[in-house]
Amino acid sequence: MALVEQLPLTLGALILTSLVVCAGTALQVATGVGLGLLAGPVLILSLQSETAIFVAIILNLVVSLALLPQEMGDISWPPLRLLLVGTLVGVPLGWLVLRQIDATTLKLFTGVVVLAAGVQLLLLRREADVGDGKTAYLRTLMGGGFSGFMCGCLAIPGPVAMWTLLQQSIAPSIVRATLRALFVFSYSAAFLVHIGLGGKTAMGWITLAALVPALAVGIALGVVARRNVREATLHIALKALLLIMGLSLLWKGISDVTA
Repeated sequence: MALVEQLPLTLGALILTSLVVCAGTALQVATGVGLGLLAGPVLILSLQSETAIFVAIILNLVVSLALLPQEMGDISWPPLRLLLVGTLVGVPLGWLVLRQIDATTLKLFTGVVVLAAGVQLLLLRREADVGDGKTAYLRTLMGGGFSGFMCGCLAIPGPVAMWTLLQQSIAPSIVRATLRALFVFSYSAAFLVHIGLGGKTAMGWITLAALVPALAVGIALGVVARRNVREATLHIALKALLLIMGLSLLWKGISDVTA
């Protein structure tokens, strides 16, 4: 009970956040995406902006580190290197923007991003559009920069990076492994930026400790789901959750503006 009393969350908000973190973690383990797009938004609805993003970064980093070893052999290194270069520039820029915007603006921005990600997954096609070498080079570099920006600002690097990789002629399993390696790097960079540049992290560590059980249960459920549930079914669940989360954030942000 002492930990709960120190939390910047009410008991009801903690239960809701734990359920979303558990579901997002399970989807991340089973399909490769989910936690970043779900954990950050629900935390933003409940916490101070900077604390919410810091907690989302740590949650995603832990899961990415746990899953990467089994996918190392499938990583496509040439596009990953370009994505990493862009990420180095994008992450600190995203953190600087996070420090400047208020909570209402962040909710509106996050709602738009999450809805766009949901629409992207609904309409996603795997046809490549490689173009010439210079075009592919610049697109991947810029994709890494914007992905890093979204990681530093919202802890959501996945949608842009996924779109960038799907423009190339590589298999879905390679896309997933390359994304995982990028996530480890981008979330690590975002963590170091938040710590090194004096971010407010005290409440973040307390909140994180309270969410560890949900994270552990989510990992276990994800392993079971990957073995027993069709991936298409899990993706439908993810798309539905993204649309609901995006609409909730937009509604809350608009309500804050008009109140």
